[in-house]
Amino acid sequence: AMVVDDAGPPPIIPGIGFPCYPPGQVAAHEGSTEEQLAAMGTELLKDGLEARPGGKFWCGYCECEVVLATHLRPGGKEHKGHIKNKDISFDTVKDLRQRGWQLRYEGVELVQDANGCRSYSCKPCQRKEGWYQAFQHIETGKHEKAKSYAVLPPRPSGKREQAEREAWSKAIDEHLAGFAVPGSSSSVGPTSGSTSGPAAASSSASSSSAALAA
Repeated sequence: AMVVDDAGPPPIIPGIGFPCYPPGQVAAHEGSTEEQLAAMGTELLKDGLEARPGGKFWCGYCECEVVLATHLRPGGKEHKGHIKNKDISFDTVKDLRQRGWQLRYEGVELVQDANGCRSYSCKPCQRKEGWYQAFQHIETGKHEKAKSYAVLPPRPSGKREQAEREAWSKAIDEHLAGFAVPGSSSSVGPTSGSTSGPAAASSSASSSSAALAA
């Protein structure tokens, strides 16, 4: 690939190009009502749930508006899909901590549209897909071929590579530290979901429940 030097990497903004929520689970159960769950406030962020105008809620893992009592009901179809999406997201953010710096040198950017849906955008391939598929994409032969004709910044090495890798880890850590969320709860089992988000495009969701900062 032809390369050009530039002013350095752009700022890393967790929560914009990729979901980045605190670990844990909302203490919902079969009889939880919409009002009870909505009253949990920032506790809902553990499951990627954000309040929107008009009393609505958006799930950052499933990338859709949801009814809390349905989305978090243990044993329900929506909750099963939600857990899959959450696991995929957690695992991908763990990858970003270590490898996120590489995306720029592959011509790939993580972006978010006006509705809150996230994707990767590959300039060499002129392709957009779910944000969590970025690493899968850059390992394809088609991407390698397209990259060979692209104008990309020079890939760093040594201390600069280490600095960029550490910058991603630090940005994610600082973002997570900014959440004012009580201690995590485990009273909800991973048994219920959504027809959008990562699980809709992947049948190999990880069951990992470790914290992103691990």
